[in-house]
Amino acid sequence: MAELYQSGRIIDIALAVIVLEFLVLTALSRKPNSGFAVRDFTFTLLSGAGLLIALRLFVTGADWTWIAVSLCAAGAAHVCDVLRILRR
Repeated sequence: MAELYQSGRIIDIALAVIVLEFLVLTALSRKPNSGFAVRDFTFTLLSGAGLLIALRLFVTGADWTWIAVSLCAAGAAHVCDVLRILRR
């Protein structure tokens, strides 16, 4: 079990769950009268994925610049999500 965490594979599983969640929510949002659209959850999932990618890079010993890029992407997605919510 420790290998699953130390190798970062647990994070890969979490990222796969986010991709699956995106696909399911996208399919559900296309149904008539679903009440939500793809734009309602895309930036939220992207910011979470960016944080998980940064964590994966850190756990596997990647160069700090890639970690910073991932954190900046997560932050940008979060800002877009907050702005989308505030514009409602």
